[in-house]
Amino acid sequence: MSNLITVQTFTPKEEQFYKDYKLQNPKLFKNKIIDHFFLNPNHAYLLGKYLIRPTSENGELLEHKFRQFFFCIRFTKYLSSLIRFCDIDFHRKRRRHEERSPLVFDVPLGEDEDRTLGDSLYSQSFHRQSEAPLKEPELFQWTLENEYLFAAFNELTERQKLVITLAYSTYALDTEIADYIQISQQAVTKIRILALNKMRNYLLSPGISHQRSKKEARRRAESCKILRSSH
Repeated sequence: MSNLITVQTFTPKEEQFYKDYKLQNPKLFKNKIIDHFFLNPNHAYLLGKYLIRPTSENGELLEHKFRQFFFCIRFTKYLSSLIRFCDIDFHRKRRRHEERSPLVFDVPLGEDEDRTLGDSLYSQSFHRQSEAPLKEPELFQWTLENEYLFAAFNELTERQKLVITLAYSTYALDTEIADYIQISQQAVTKIRILALNKMRNYLLSPGISHQRSKKEARRRAESCKILRSSH
């Protein structure tokens, strides 16, 4: 997937309609989600375009982009909660094992190593938990505008992709997914959790995490620059 994103340019009339709408609806833009959505110049452009030409096509495109944006917020919040829970559980298990075998886990890996055997074993164990055995919801994947989320989704098996699509695109419950693909509810839950863990670990991998931080900083700087130049 290309990293280049085309920034749509306002016509003077579209820009004025957008600014007038924002001034006339201050309560709407006090909503953090709405405000953050329109920080993206492409989203602001779509609203200005719709205000001038309120066709069903323009309205549907704006609504589609907002649904994508809101899904990413909802999914990212879910991943953050999952990461926090797993981190607490991981350290609880580590403390329990260290209390049982303090001497073994305190053995350093080498004379000049700060990492102990316990550090290494728990680190490897933590990453192994995300590994899962390797129908085709390609359309849903292409709605994921964030390139890292797109790539993380691509790491999943076909069955995992289907379960994630049904759970977070159609908001189906595990019991409903189980009926749809003819497996048990417990199996669906297991597949979903394994898939989320796999995506989480991909997004949190050192290289990806570093790239995301740098690109997010650049994106915010570019967005601010574009907004300032439009005034």
